[in-house]
Amino acid sequence: MMDLQTMGVSAAGGEKRGGSPAPLSNHSNKPLVEQVSHEPILVVDDKEENLYSIRKVLERDQFEVVTAHSGLEALRYLLKHDVSLILIDVQMPEMNGFETVQEIRQNARHQEVPILFITAVYRSDDFIDYGYSVGAHDYLTKPIDNRLLINKVRLFHTMHLQRKALELTNQRLQEERIARRKAEAREQFAAFQAGEAEMATHVIHNVGNSVQGLDGAFTQLMLSTEHLVTMQQGFQKVIDEMEKTESEGDKVRFAELQQLLLQSAGRLPGLIQELILDPCVVPSENIQSSIRNIVKTIRVQQRRCLIKLVHTPYSAKDLVEDLLLIMELQLEQQDIDVRYQIASDIPQLSYPKNPLLQSLVHLLHNSIDSILASEDTPVGEIDIQLSMQSGQFSVHIKDNGEGFDEAVQPKLFVFGFTTRTSNSGIGLHTVGNFAANLKGSVDVTSKGQGEGAEVTLLLPIEEPITH
Repeated sequence: MMDLQTMGVSAAGGEKRGGSPAPLSNHSNKPLVEQVSHEPILVVDDKEENLYSIRKVLERDQFEVVTAHSGLEALRYLLKHDVSLILIDVQMPEMNGFETVQEIRQNARHQEVPILFITAVYRSDDFIDYGYSVGAHDYLTKPIDNRLLINKVRLFHTMHLQRKALELTNQRLQEERIARRKAEAREQFAAFQAGEAEMATHVIHNVGNSVQGLDGAFTQLMLSTEHLVTMQQGFQKVIDEMEKTESEGDKVRFAELQQLLLQSAGRLPGLIQELILDPCVVPSENIQSSIRNIVKTIRVQQRRCLIKLVHTPYSAKDLVEDLLLIMELQLEQQDIDVRYQIASDIPQLSYPKNPLLQSLVHLLHNSIDSILASEDTPVGEIDIQLSMQSGQFSVHIKDNGEGFDEAVQPKLFVFGFTTRTSNSGIGLHTVGNFAANLKGSVDVTSKGQGEGAEVTLLLPIEEPITH
């Protein structure tokens, strides 16, 4: 069965379930060792007099101390609290020191805490080796030399605090690295969108000029067509009159109409040249030129788009996190739950990241619009699954929006088609073109109106390009 990394985010973009604890945010100006030095030392012994004497020695040296009278009492305390060092007697009833330490080390929270065994009986090498094997760092023998006790406690206490400070430093560096990566991802996508918008503005400007020229040319052609219709109607009227007078036997009137028809026919070549052919020359040239300009603009756009298809390596988790980061503001405004699952067998991806993100943004926008358009959906839900299907990378998005009828499906990837009544759509058309450019595919299905929709984007896996 596939191992899945699962994460849920709410409409506000925060963690919903399956996430990690909230990162530390208390960036004090104090040294990190001081910030973690509040953790006490735990002393475990079944004899009260031993606990009292050790505690007094340590407290005189400004250490905070907590005590436990048995292994079970120590384990109960450690379930909820952190400590900086554990001093534990080996000889205790019910659960001895070795058994207690073995249980302590089962908890990941205390696997690195220094532990010192205290013993008055066992001093053989085998005994000491066994103590080290269960997790001890050192031994103290009874009767305890107070100076040796203080020196060892200082040593291991300091080592522990330095290790915790280093962990805290690494955690903060990791948080800062993630924050920088998210900021860079947002900036890169914003720059990509700005470039797309600039390109679209350029295309619209050039196409708009060409369309304006087409409009004027077609207006001129329509005027010429009107002249042609007028001439056709005039000739038809004369012919109808000739047929009528011939049937009535009015030879004089018939001859007059025949003469009029001949005169008009003589003028016809000049009229056609003047009113139709000459006015059509320039509009026809303008139409041809405008169409060529539109085709040229489209080809330039295609070449520019291909330049943007730069393949860079990144993980599937990076892709989803960037996608949700981009959609964060919109998700905050809607009552929509977004959950995602990432299969563990997905290799490193190397598709053009910004165009892929743009395609996924289109798909999420479609799902959100579909949910908002559905009157029967109290809480919107979008599930995103990233996995491998037959050697291809798969992005599967499922929503509980309004869905669509089967008859609509063939039209979904037509430019400008949308199931919305108030807007035109280019999302699926764009996604389809992106998938086709990478020799992939995209498929959208729905069980019917009100049944939600599912979209599956499949892309062949490519080897990451290294520089």
